[in-house]
Amino acid sequence: MMDAERIAVGLGWFSIGLGVTELVMGDRLSQGLGMGDAGDVVRAYGLREIASGAYILARPHDPKGVWSRVAGDFVDLGSL
Repeated sequence: MMDAERIAVGLGWFSIGLGVTELVMGDRLSQGLGMGDAGDVVRAYGLREIASGAYILARPHDPKGVWSRVAGDFVDLGSL
């Protein structure tokens, strides 16, 4: 496996871990981020993270998966 693919796989697993955390702790995270009662929004972020991570793990050689995660992060930041 090439270095870029190893980094992609690590990012994929990180995305899944972050997504699961956001799903399970959406209410607490939204409160901690000062978003008030926006647990559903944080859980939606989690679903997107899991989908991005799964795509990256399924195709670590395809840069579209990594770029989809980057684009999703910008959407998340914009909504915060």
